[in-house]
Amino acid sequence: MELVQFIKRVREYYDDCYFEFPRIVELKDERGLEKQEDTIHGMPYVLVEQWSSYPCEDCYSGNFYFPLKKRKYIKLPYSC
Repeated sequence: MELVQFIKRVREYYDDCYFEFPRIVELKDERGLEKQEDTIHGMPYVLVEQWSSYPCEDCYSGNFYFPLKKRKYIKLPYSC
C-alpha cells in the first residue's frame, strides 16, 4: 500500500483525530504500548501509545505504530 493511500485509510478509520506527519522508526522494545487488532484494513494490528491532555479529560494524544517489517513501524502522532 502506498503512503498516500495508507494515510487516507487511517484518516477515514480514525475520523475524530488530527494527525501529524508520519515517520518510519525502529522499535527495540514494545513494552508500554497497547496492541490493538481492530484497525484499518490491510494492517494486522497497531501499537498505541496514549496519554490524556490536561485540562480536557476527554482529549488525548499519542502515537500509532503501524508495522512494516520486524522492528520497523510507521509512527503516526495524533490528538483527538
